[in-house]
Amino acid sequence: MEEQPKRVWTIHSADTGKSFEIHLENEGTVEQLQTVLAEVCGVSVASQVLINESGINVRSGMRLTSPRHESPIFVFNLQTITASEPPRRRSMDMPVLTETKIPDAASQLDDSDKGAQLAKMLQARADEMCDTTKQNIAEQAIMARALMSARSNLVGHAAHFCKKFTAFNEELGNCFNKYDQILASCDTGFEALEKVTLPLELVGGEGSQMGTVSMSESTVVQNMQSIRSYVAGALQQLKGRFTELSVMNMETSARLEVDMDMSELEPKGSHFVKLEEQVGEMQQLQASQHSLAENVQNLPTMYSNDAKLGKTLRLVLLSQEALHHEAHTRMRCISGHQSQIQKMAKSISGYKDSLRSLDRYFGELEHVPHMSIAFQAGVTEVHRRVQFREAYSSQVAQCTVKINDLVEREVKVRKAFSNTHGKHLPPMLIPGLNEMPPAIDIEVPWFDCDLPRLESLSARGEGEAARGEGEAARGEGEAARGEGEAARGEGDGEQGLDQVSDLKQALETIRQERDAIQQSTLELHWKVSTQEAAMKSMDDLKLNNTSLELQLNDTKSNLARAMAALEARTATLNEIRQLVGMSVSAHSVGASDCSSGTSYSESQHDSGLLDLLRAQKAVAAEVLQARETTGLASAVRMGPEFNVGDVAMFLRRRSSQLVGCTETEVYQAVTQGDTHWFLHPVPSVGMGGEKPRLVIGELVEVHQMEAGAPPEQGDPTPFGLREGEEYHCVKLANVKTFT
Repeated sequence: MEEQPKRVWTIHSADTGKSFEIHLENEGTVEQLQTVLAEVCGVSVASQVLINESGINVRSGMRLTSPRHESPIFVFNLQTITASEPPRRRSMDMPVLTETKIPDAASQLDDSDKGAQLAKMLQARADEMCDTTKQNIAEQAIMARALMSARSNLVGHAAHFCKKFTAFNEELGNCFNKYDQILASCDTGFEALEKVTLPLELVGGEGSQMGTVSMSESTVVQNMQSIRSYVAGALQQLKGRFTELSVMNMETSARLEVDMDMSELEPKGSHFVKLEEQVGEMQQLQASQHSLAENVQNLPTMYSNDAKLGKTLRLVLLSQEALHHEAHTRMRCISGHQSQIQKMAKSISGYKDSLRSLDRYFGELEHVPHMSIAFQAGVTEVHRRVQFREAYSSQVAQCTVKINDLVEREVKVRKAFSNTHGKHLPPMLIPGLNEMPPAIDIEVPWFDCDLPRLESLSARGEGEAARGEGEAARGEGEAARGEGEAARGEGDGEQGLDQVSDLKQALETIRQERDAIQQSTLELHWKVSTQEAAMKSMDDLKLNNTSLELQLNDTKSNLARAMAALEARTATLNEIRQLVGMSVSAHSVGASDCSSGTSYSESQHDSGLLDLLRAQKAVAAEVLQARETTGLASAVRMGPEFNVGDVAMFLRRRSSQLVGCTETEVYQAVTQGDTHWFLHPVPSVGMGGEKPRLVIGELVEVHQMEAGAPPEQGDPTPFGLREGEEYHCVKLANVKTFT
């Protein structure tokens, strides 16, 4: 079998600065990388935080072929970051330095071989200390790079949140302006509603007790005023909370600029410049040790150089320890900023939910400024529709009378024909010649009957018309008195004549106004008569409803008889199925009897035998299907463990059980233990476009998995399992689905 090509991943530990090379397949997953890292560097999968050098998170659930998963990758220990104190460095990380004593000159000269051996030892020791220093500085560089990648990750998250916050701030400002305008227009609308008087028909019992009721005192408007008070308080509270969030965002941004200043840890920073000076000094001492080792007389100088090398190495190790503490402090600060940003992001989500809730209420309040004019238009529309229904009913009545008159005349003509000629013709000669046209009764459909009559407004108009008639009568009396005065003043000359003409003109004007008032009175009387006609039509509708109820009762009785007949047929079918079960034995025992009585059976019971055979065929199909399902169900195992070849039953989770899952469709095995077995891939859509509810099949593949940590706290996990919890994904064959 051809081996899959592998790729080398370079992993750096942010705690120790150590580097690891991990070989994985090109199509490897992040979970596989985390599993190997847990064995190599000793950091559990749950505590691993992976960030590449560009500051991008390497999250689980993805393949390593993604561009964001570029090498190298820094691994951080979440337990170390959240600890109050950094962990003590292990002894294996600190190289052991043995103290060297400078021997006397006499002892050096006594034995030249021993001096040469000491010189070589000091030379090798210088090489070892230089190599240790270089390795230590390389580890410090990795620790600094890891810290820089964490800072880049934080800066990226902060920049993303800043864009999100700026967009939300603009959206929230527009909403606040819109809501303030709606509240201001609502106040004006409520003032206008106080001047609108409701008709008695729309007030109910309040009108008789209170006289007239303004629209602002109605229950509907009072509820809208309560909504206005509620949303005004909620809006003020939301403004205050968002102001606090804005201040928190500015403070976080200011602290971020100060806390994330890591210029001294950059490659050209003061920390590494000092380390380079120390490395240069040690390299000079190393070269000096190599040159002095050729002469045994230089041993005192070599011991002095060795002491200087040890001192410099200790300084390098102390700088690493200081960097370790500094990195721990910085990472705790970065973690705090990340938590603060996540908290503010959740606050924005909560504010959006509050805005959606308020927007629904403000949508209702937008109609308040238009309610006054709309109500007046609605009252006018009610009058117009009532008049239309009255005209409609009148036209229907007239049409019914005309058609029935026409039918009556036609009936008379046909009867005359029948008496003269029709009685001499056989009925089969000209079919249908004796039919008579039926009379019709056109019913007015039920519409606009729920509209209020608003008779109080009509009565108010009639009272105003009566007052107008009284004023007109008084005007006529005054005009008559004016005519008498004019007659008495005819002898006063031309001035009196002018006054008489003016009085006549005024009298004519008054008479015209009286005629207009009388015309309006006649119109009111016509409306009253049409209302009485409408009442009669309502009585007719009640009679029609009574007849419909009688028809409904008849229909119910017919339905009951049909159900009784259906139950009788069902009982007959059950008897036939019972007879089918006995048919086999009947055929085997009575074969000779059947042959002797064939003719009688065929002549008397053909239809019964045909029904019996049909029922036998249907029952056989049902039994066959039941046997197949029962045979499969009898082999189903209930766990808690399954092997390849076992038959398992999987049940689809409901939508309410998918909260916290990364999957949209989940089929979980029915087990007796506390194990988790899932079907993967999920079955396709069955007949009718419906997902199967139950799946039974034979296991052909089993894969053991472990749930990883979610990218962020509260994010969904595979199948909604906890971190580190084991589960199995299986593939089935010989699948049976049930919807």
